[in-house]
Amino acid sequence: MLSIDARGRERGPLYGAALLFLFGLARGVPVLAAAVSLGALSRLRRLIPLGLSAQRVAGWLLLATAVLYLVQVLLITAGRPALFA
Repeated sequence: MLSIDARGRERGPLYGAALLFLFGLARGVPVLAAAVSLGALSRLRRLIPLGLSAQRVAGWLLLATAVLYLVQVLLITAGRPALFA
C-alpha cells in the first residue's frame, strides 16, 4: 500500500498503514465515547428527584426576588427610601 502526501511525494507502506490506523482511531473514539457516556447516564437517573427539588427551590427564589423588586418599586413611588439603595 503506497500513499501519496499533499505535495505529491510517494511514501512507504508503513506511512500508509499509520494513516489508516489513525483514521480508524478517529472513527472509533467518538463511538466509544458515546457508548461510555450512555453507561454513565443510566447511573445519573437516580439524581432526577434531586434535580426536580432544585427546580422548585429556584422557582421559589425567583418569586421571592420578584416580590422584593415589587416592594422596592412601591417604596420608591411612595417617596420612602428603598430597602437596598
